[in-house]
Amino acid sequence: MNNTFRSILLFASFSLVLLAPDLAFARAPAKVSSTPVSTGGSAAGISVAGLARKGLGFASVEGLTGTATSVTGWMELDSSNSVQAFFGIPSTSPFQFSLGRLYHHNVASKGGASFHVGGGFAAGLLGAAKADFALSLIANMGIRYQLENAPVFVSLDGGPGFSLVDGNSDFSIGAHSGILGASVIYVF
Repeated sequence: MNNTFRSILLFASFSLVLLAPDLAFARAPAKVSSTPVSTGGSAAGISVAGLARKGLGFASVEGLTGTATSVTGWMELDSSNSVQAFFGIPSTSPFQFSLGRLYHHNVASKGGASFHVGGGFAAGLLGAAKADFALSLIANMGIRYQLENAPVFVSLDGGPGFSLVDGNSDFSIGAHSGILGASVIYVF
């Protein structure tokens, strides 16, 4: 079995493990409330839990995606859990790209600041001379600060990470980039 095939199998296995929390949220039944809902068009007595906030921005999470900067999307699942996705194209000759995601669980918050933990993964085609299959798995912790009176937050993330590029592995501990794994996200 060649290294690329083993890398793809490893990526598929970890993807299923890391997606398990998201799948649990998707299957959660609607909660029944004892008080009637007063908004028009809703069935009385049922409170449907929807997605609260979403956002778009830019991130520097080279330890995860292998690219210096990425476009990022953020989605709040509930008051304590969120998912952040990344997409980057560092080069078109040879064509390279990276897709990734992080799961955040807020452990503590006060005012506009919060501390979160979680994990994530990324995969893509990266390399200096040619585009090789790349896979990254990380444990994540960081802080998020919502700017006062602005729909923007800044998140700084770091933690241990394992990367595999065309069969060559590497392990690191630290911030996810030189600028502390920074993400700047506009929330709408």
